Amino acid sequence: MKKKTIVIEVLVMALLGAGLAIWGNMESGNAENEAEPKVEAEPVEEPAQIEEAIIDCNYTFDEALEGSNAPQNLKDNLSLYEVRYISTDGKLHQGQILSNKEIEQDVKEMFEIMLREKFVIEKVIPIVKYGWDDNKSMEDNNTYCFCYRDMSYSFHANGMAIDINPYFNPQRWKGEWRKTRRDKPVGAVYDTTRNGTFKEGSLIVNEWKARGFHWGHYMERKADDHHFQKAALGAKPSYNFKSESAAADNDINTATDYDTVKPSKPVKKASTVEKTQKKPTYNYKGLTDEEIAEKERLREAKERILERTRRHRNSADSILGKAWSKK
Repeated sequence: MKKKTIVIEVLVMALLGAGLAIWGNMESGNAENEAEPKVEAEPVEEPAQIEEAIIDCNYTFDEALEGSNAPQNLKDNLSLYEVRYISTDGKLHQGQILSNKEIEQDVKEMFEIMLREKFVIEKVIPIVKYGWDDNKSMEDNNTYCFCYRDMSYSFHANGMAIDINPYFNPQRWKGEWRKTRRDKPVGAVYDTTRNGTFKEGSLIVNEWKARGFHWGHYMERKADDHHFQKAALGAKPSYNFKSESAAADNDINTATDYDTVKPSKPVKKASTVEKTQKKPTYNYKGLTDEEIAEKERLREAKERILERTRRHRNSADSILGKAWSKK
């Protein structure tokens, strides 16, 4: 009986000891919780979302030149690079420019400015997509630089010119030339209230001019408002910017109508014989737009040759007349 009592006392003491240990741990934990207040996790900021650009084209350099008959030394001066812009759908797009290396930095900077100003550009795709057909590219309101052709009249032939939104900024003939020439692209309307249109004194136009580009608006025979070009490789611009107001009113001291940029002389009054001569009429019935464009191009080339011939003849007559008067 005595042994049982001792066993029971031992068990009671053990249970009491275990209970005291558990109680002590709980108190210790509570003390720690009171000493170290709970710290809430700071919210993690989500990274800023970068707008994905819609890719309008993704050519390699060789693909962008496929089918071009440009000489190799000219191709060696070209560069293919990406540009970004806000298109007519209001979204960010990415296209490609194939231009002369001489104007690459200028063009890149101008696209950054146009993007910053939210100046709309519908699409920027090398003209290889249109089979090297400038008319098709213009009708699709496409922006491009290089298109190999006769280098005597076009700065696109060496990649030193850029056409931007030609459907928003159509080529419009001036004065008497309107009677025999058609504006291009067909059906395009020049509306300066529309985003993507160039106008006199605008920030974008002034920025192009500040980089030495000449605006086609001041060509002698037509307003080629979508066209900007540099005078020549490595050459300083020969254009007199101070005469732009007079040029707009009188078409004097402007660029010629076939992309070359030279200050032109005031137009002389036509002689009596020239006034009485009838202008030729042209029948375009049944021809496609491409055939009409080719005929017009050939006719323009012929007229330029005739004009040069007349100038040389007048110069020769003047020299002979002076020589005869000294006798």
